[in-house]
Amino acid sequence: MSRLAPVPNRSFVQELSDRLAVEYAGAVPPGRILAYVVLTKHRLRAIHLDEATRRDLIEASVRRELVRKSVRPLSVVPGQRTRTPVTRAS
Repeated sequence: MSRLAPVPNRSFVQELSDRLAVEYAGAVPPGRILAYVVLTKHRLRAIHLDEATRRDLIEASVRRELVRKSVRPLSVVPGQRTRTPVTRAS
């Protein structure tokens, strides 16, 4: 009987992107979420922080970016009145 090697722990990047993909399902594609997590982790690599603080900062930064990307501008919200000039017949 052979013993299987233990499954390695999933990386923080994959866990965070999976969790955020569930939270932002339909608003932001999962591939884009993974890209934001990887890019943010890359950007913060030169900052010397403890691991817990780094993870919190990565998550906060990615969440901020996802909110920014998933919210539509007010001008395209259905039912929103826009400022259009009123033309009068002469």
